[in-house]
Amino acid sequence: MTICRWFWMWQTADELLAGVEHTETKAEQAEKLILDLLADGKQMLSADIDKAAAQRGISARTVRTAKQSLGNKLISERSGTQWLLSLKTE
Repeated sequence: MTICRWFWMWQTADELLAGVEHTETKAEQAEKLILDLLADGKQMLSADIDKAAAQRGISARTVRTAKQSLGNKLISERSGTQWLLSLKTE
């Protein structure tokens, strides 16, 4: 069975030929959630993002990985003992 890489998604050649939809991974879900929560210039505590992800069944480790993956798009500022996240403006 041949594996193809297609726009950051792994699918088998058979799935591509059959037109099978790609199911979002937890990492993709976490990245999308972070981007959605911080859209339109919103700021949010990192801990609150972690809680929102946990409510959707996304582990803390996966959220941490997603934050690292989005690192070039995120601004992290310390607010007392916590971290405040926002998106960089283009």
